[in-house]
Amino acid sequence: LYLANMDQIRAFRHRHWNFTKEYIIKHTNHPVATGGSPIVTWLPNQLSTVLQQMAKVGQTINYAQLSLENKILVDEIVDRANTQERVLKREVTILKDRFGESQDKIVI
Repeated sequence: LYLANMDQIRAFRHRHWNFTKEYIIKHTNHPVATGGSPIVTWLPNQLSTVLQQMAKVGQTINYAQLSLENKILVDEIVDRANTQERVLKREVTILKDRFGESQDKIVI
């Protein structure tokens, strides 16, 4: 149940990142988001944190205690998170090249 809830958070953060790429990054080279955070790293960092936590949680699940249906669900969720983490890292690397050092700024 916890992993499935995290998957919902992952989906929300993924949609937010996709909207940012499609409606902001695609149409401007401005490196700063509305809150002053780096446009290419802030949201991916939030998403990546969720994805990494999902991977950790997935490793702690005792499959012997799961029904077949839940084993399949856990595998799907963990596989999706792992795949998304790889894609996200690749996207951020490409976009950081485009936007430069301004994306390494830490915003608190």
